[in-house]
Amino acid sequence: MQCEYITSTGQCAQEAISGRFCANHSATSHTTMINQYRIACSQLGDSPERHANAEQLKSVHGEIVIMRSLLESRLNMIENPADLVSAMPLLKDFALAVEKLATSCHTMDVKVGNLLSKQSLLTLARELIQIIEDNIRPLADTEPTQTTIDETVEAIGQKLVKAIAAQENKDA
Repeated sequence: MQCEYITSTGQCAQEAISGRFCANHSATSHTTMINQYRIACSQLGDSPERHANAEQLKSVHGEIVIMRSLLESRLNMIENPADLVSAMPLLKDFALAVEKLATSCHTMDVKVGNLLSKQSLLTLARELIQIIEDNIRPLADTEPTQTTIDETVEAIGQKLVKAIAAQENKDA
């Protein structure tokens, strides 16, 4: 039995091995999993394979770039006022998609800890200042040696790094 998957050139010519599809087009194949959209546009070439190898799979930065490129491409097609008027609904859709993806990207960055909220940064700043103060104050009435200074700087550095690593966004 022939595979029932439809490619950009027609039906897949390979033999169906599991149910209706061949090994390349079954639901568990690597190609199918990375090509969920099943795009049949020959201009995209090896795009799904390249994107599957991207390091940041949890990023929507690439999608933002694509939407901006599509918006730019559509804007470049406008040759007169009538074209502009007829393109407005699509341009609006592209602009809204860019805005939505940017918002999603920002939200995702905050959730995975790539960005800290202003409140979290203020809390962290207070904590860092307290760490420095707690380690420097005891030296105020002493004549510290180079060894004492080095040990204090090392202790402060370790505590600062630990505090920064532990800082998370708190839901208000």
